[in-house]
Amino acid sequence: PRATTETVTGAGRLGGAAARRNSINQHWVEKRTADGMPFYYNVSTEAVSWDKPEALMTHTEKQEDLGEWVWVSDPKVAWAPAKVVRKTSSGVEVQLGNGRPKVLTKSKAEPLWPLKKSSLNHLEEDLVMVDDLNQGLMMHCLRERYARDKIYTWVGANHTVLISVNPFKQLPIYSIETMSEFAKPGANRVQKPHVFAIAQDSFTHMKIQARNQAILISGESGAGKTEATKQCLAYLAEMAGSDNNVEQKILSANPVLEAFGNAKTLRNNNSSRFGRWMEVHFEPTRGYICGCKIENYLLEKCRVTFQQAGERNFHIFYQLCKARQGEQYGLGDPTWFRYLNQSGCTTVRNVDDVDDFSKVLTSFRNLSFEQDTVEWLLSLVAAVLHIGNVEFESDGDQGSRVKRASKETVENVSRLLGLSYETIDGAFTSRTIHVRGTDTHILHKPADAVEAADALAKAIFGKLFDWLVLRINDAVQFQMDNSLFIGVLDIFGFEIFEQNSFEQLCINFTNEKLQQHFNRSTFKEEESVYQSEGIRFAKVPFIDNQPILDLIEKKPFGLMVLLDEEVRLPQGSDSRWIQKCTTKHASNPNWQEARRGQSADVFAIQHYAGNVQYSSLGFMEKNKDSLYRNMYDMMSAAPHPLTREVFPPKDANPRRVQTLGEKFRSQLRNLMTVVDRCEPYYIRCIKPNHEKKANMFEIAMSIEQLTYAGVFEAVQIRKAGFPFRLPHGHFFARYNCAAKEKLYLNRSNPAESCRRLLAAVPQDFSEVQIGNTLVLYRANEHRVLELLRNLKLELILPMLQRQIRRAIGWRYLRKVREVFRICKGPCEVANDYHALTY
Repeated sequence: PRATTETVTGAGRLGGAAARRNSINQHWVEKRTADGMPFYYNVSTEAVSWDKPEALMTHTEKQEDLGEWVWVSDPKVAWAPAKVVRKTSSGVEVQLGNGRPKVLTKSKAEPLWPLKKSSLNHLEEDLVMVDDLNQGLMMHCLRERYARDKIYTWVGANHTVLISVNPFKQLPIYSIETMSEFAKPGANRVQKPHVFAIAQDSFTHMKIQARNQAILISGESGAGKTEATKQCLAYLAEMAGSDNNVEQKILSANPVLEAFGNAKTLRNNNSSRFGRWMEVHFEPTRGYICGCKIENYLLEKCRVTFQQAGERNFHIFYQLCKARQGEQYGLGDPTWFRYLNQSGCTTVRNVDDVDDFSKVLTSFRNLSFEQDTVEWLLSLVAAVLHIGNVEFESDGDQGSRVKRASKETVENVSRLLGLSYETIDGAFTSRTIHVRGTDTHILHKPADAVEAADALAKAIFGKLFDWLVLRINDAVQFQMDNSLFIGVLDIFGFEIFEQNSFEQLCINFTNEKLQQHFNRSTFKEEESVYQSEGIRFAKVPFIDNQPILDLIEKKPFGLMVLLDEEVRLPQGSDSRWIQKCTTKHASNPNWQEARRGQSADVFAIQHYAGNVQYSSLGFMEKNKDSLYRNMYDMMSAAPHPLTREVFPPKDANPRRVQTLGEKFRSQLRNLMTVVDRCEPYYIRCIKPNHEKKANMFEIAMSIEQLTYAGVFEAVQIRKAGFPFRLPHGHFFARYNCAAKEKLYLNRSNPAESCRRLLAAVPQDFSEVQIGNTLVLYRANEHRVLELLRNLKLELILPMLQRQIRRAIGWRYLRKVREVFRICKGPCEVANDYHALTY
């Protein structure tokens, strides 16, 4: 709304300069961008602003905006706005939102970040665009966007980092129509933050630059990584397609991998218990999908035999038990089985295991699995459950035997594995070790027999999952040497529990590697751009986690290297490994041995995400990841050829057998080599609350996750640097319309053309940097430039609309004249007069 005429006229009674200032202040009008966002334009001075000028404010708005505001710590919402009442010698007195006064002293815990009250109304789609660089305003932006079901937010103008907050409800934002909007974005519209925008940008850049892309998705359990992965793949499959329906096979792999690799945890009803790297390959000229390759990491095999209260085993066990097909494998109610009933949770709200199993069988058919192969696969799954129900008792001497009540269970295992009862019974109750050419037969006590059975169950399921991934790769394989790919990494985030073991060390080591990659691409490459452009910039310090990686993996004394050595020693143990680590790393600031009063098996590592305390108990066995040799040989000699394929012959020399740590580090090195050669995109998934409830955003919990993900540092360096950058020619073409005079691009010296353009715009652009090839600027300058461009579009678009309407009118007139000419002939000769009058 334009200021009233009466107000402007009234200014004439004021004296001189005051009257002119008042008159100028009344010439503000509200306008809207092409995206519908309000901004303000002064028709006298041609100034533009996102903030509502005082002349247009209501009395209430003026009262709210007056005074000084700060962010103060709050136990419920982490940071809350408060109005400064007065400043004291020791600090400030503020008025909280509930009206209560509070005296605060500025400190590290209470930084008292300044707040411009109007900033609370600007819910930016990009965190770099917020008015002030502090946690209070950034978290306010994320929380308010989340309350409006806007779960995605950018970090930086180049749109390579996306924050995704799990809504814990279905949102209508993944339709085919939405995909089409992102596939064909408007020329004058900034891409909205969305997982589809990441997928589209990576697809476009892959085709234009002929360079492989990587979408790295991370976050803690329940943050929405699996959903983000599925939506990326669904978008690529829909937009790219294929000429042999391979994209549908790629999508069909999801139900299978989720059934065998996902489980209900306390944090997530469909938690991925393995890491996954999927390379979707494309034909380089036409851009259609030609194949896919999947690599899996660190399946949580220990879940097969044990789950915490309230959690479940892998989905496939419950699906097979509840489906009618389960009867042919001797299955039934999940509560009958020790591997499923110990946690007290066999059902999940809003999850239909029978329907999900039907989808798994459909996916098997789509992936060209033969019926015999599916039956064999399900037989092994059922065998795992039956193994868990075998009970043992003492044989009256040094050994053990299967209880009479469990003989039928062993018979079921025998039938499902295709092995004799005696072979399986002997494998459970004894083992054979080979030392220096001599075989020694060792009897198992009942507890040892249970451990041996559990080890077999974990080995079968773990090997079966690896085989399943390879089999899916065969179904979606590609035969094109020059193909390009978009890789999607769905990987677990930092894990910091009360009890952390070997699995958490591997997971956190993975995240240290990914964080280093994120630092390198976000921080180091950012600085290299400024250096190559020859412009001034202030370096932003960030945490370099290379010393932590060296502590874990560097030869010869890295923690995992020492653990591998300990596994191969005859007298190796967890305690000896801890002693060696303490001796070698006592002076390392990132290593902490057990403190007084703690158990001797405890140690801590100062990770990038924080201090994590581990218990070394079981590290040796978990790293060895071994099955008794006689059990392995039993499976390797099974009559079914696929079972023998899952358990290929093993090297007899134990020193040549890879430990789990060695295998994992080798996989991780290969992965990072591939990712380093790709153009990266990052999706940082955030879990907003522990209760898995919709419309609940716990700020303290979210701050912790954003800190782990390095988001705040990424915002800081991009805000302190120049997040907006365009080549000289592109900048000139986009903003030339804002100049007060007609300018032409000097192709021999485009940088000078950009300088003349900025000088011809009546605004302060002194902070804009013109580099060797780019024009670089910050959020404030970007806002002004975009607003000025919108003003010109406001003038140009009606002109274009008039011309288009005129063209449509002329086209309609020509059609009418043509129809008139056609009808005129018959009318003149009257050979169809009655038909025309009728």
